[in-house]
Formats: sequence, structure tokens, C-alpha cells
Amino acid sequence: MGVEMTKKALVTVLVLGLVFGLIVGYGVAPKGVDTTVLEGRITELEEQLSALQSQIKDKDEVISNLESQIRDKNATISKLQTKLSEKDAQIVDLEAQISTLQEEVNELKNLVPPYRKGEWNLIETFKGSSSMTTDYFYIAGADIRINWTWTSEVPKYAGFSFSLYKEGETTWTIFEFDLDSTGTTHVHNLKTANYYLEISEANIDEWTITVEAWIPG
Repeated sequence: MGVEMTKKALVTVLVLGLVFGLIVGYGVAPKGVDTTVLEGRITELEEQLSALQSQIKDKDEVISNLESQIRDKNATISKLQTKLSEKDAQIVDLEAQISTLQEEVNELKNLVPPYRKGEWNLIETFKGSSSMTTDYFYIAGADIRINWTWTSEVPKYAGFSFSLYKEGETTWTIFEFDLDSTGTTHVHNLKTANYYLEISEANIDEWTITVEAWIPG
């Protein structure tokens, strides 16, 4: 912009100088000299000056438009950089969450014993002398078996039953009522999930329940 203005000033000064020189020359020209040529030259120079000034104005408008576009582009870049910073912050948060979840997965894996394929694997053992609801236990296979034993000083009046529930559900998956002092119940086509037992007893001195899962080979 500064260079263009300098050019403009120089052109104006040169042209005005020429015009001034011609006017002065015209004023001091000898009597009888034909001034038509000088007047024509002045007119020509004035037209050239006007054309140059018009070109300079056009250039100034182009430069102004370009500067406006640059400002708009810079504003857009600034907005994009802000969004990029926000996305970077979100990525950092997600990476932290992933790291935390991975640590939890590793901890859970350490708590779960390795399964033996093609065999019954012990999942959990529960013991007690009264009715209870067990903690959750995780079933990784579709088929399980539940073994139980109980003892009572008055077996004739003893009663023992249990039901199996899936986490989040209120309808039992199986229900075993008035069971003998020892036995096994098989449950098939279970979905992989957490389960728990509700155990009810009457006149039982002690009972034991084991849960096993079949892991296909």
C-alpha cells in the first residue's frame, strides 16, 4: 500500500511538472509561435494523468479487497485453531478414560481365574446357615451346574430352596424348591452376564452351594 501511494505521488509530481513546464514555456514563448501543439500536448498529458490516477484507484480497491479477504481468512483460521484446541483437550480426556478403563479391565482379569476348556470350572462357593442373597458371580459359559448340600438335626422339618437371577432382572432364571440334602441342578443356554442366588432355608444347620460353568473345548 505504501509503495503504491509513493508511485502515485511520483507520477502526479512528474506529470504536473511537465504540465507546469509546458505552461511556463507557453507563457514565455515568442510572439507568433503556434501554441496549438503545446495545448494539444497539455491535453494529452492531462488525459494520461487522469488514466494513471484511475489505474491507481483501481489498484487501491484491489489491494483493499485482498486485505479484507486476508482478515476474513485469519478470522477463520483463528476459529479453526480454537476448535482444534478443544478437540485436542477432548482427546486427552478420552485417552485418560481409556487408560482408567484398561486398568479396571486388567484388575478384573486378575480376579478371574483362568478357565480350563472342556471341563467344569468352579465359579463360586457359598456357605451359610440362614437365608441369604449372594453377591454377583460372572458366568462366561452358556451351561452351568449348581451343587448343594445341607445338614439339619431335624431333617423331617427342614426345607431348602434357591433361585437364580440375572443381574438387572426380577424374574428368576431357575427356581428349586424343597430340595434333598444333596444334589445338582443343571442350567443351560444362559447368556454371559452377572448372576446371583437367593437362598431360603428352614431348620437348616449349615448349607453349601457351589456354582460351576462348562467351558467348551
